[in-house]
Amino acid sequence: MAHLCCCGCGHEIVTPLSPTDWRFTYNGAAITVHPSIGNWSHQCRSHYIIRNGRVVWAGDWTDEQVAAGRARDRAAKAVQFGNTPTPLEVKGVDSEPPKTRGAIARLWRWMTRR
Repeated sequence: MAHLCCCGCGHEIVTPLSPTDWRFTYNGAAITVHPSIGNWSHQCRSHYIIRNGRVVWAGDWTDEQVAAGRARDRAAKAVQFGNTPTPLEVKGVDSEPPKTRGAIARLWRWMTRR
């Protein structure tokens, strides 16, 4: 599946549909793409989810988070397709990237901070 980056930069973003990559659903009115789409290879580094036809912006990831996510993806592919993952593919698999907070959560935290 391909689409133009939701930030408006004009880059074509390719999201391969497979059990280990993205899933695309259509409910008759709108699409949902899962999991989030992180455009880490582009200058915009936009990160979003397409849910029920709407873009939900997600927080930026550090380079370490991106590397850990890519390692998890490689390991999942190795398991799915019956290959033994290499140590490089497994490195970082157990370390989940920290949850990013949306703008409303950050605003709430800022407003309630004393």
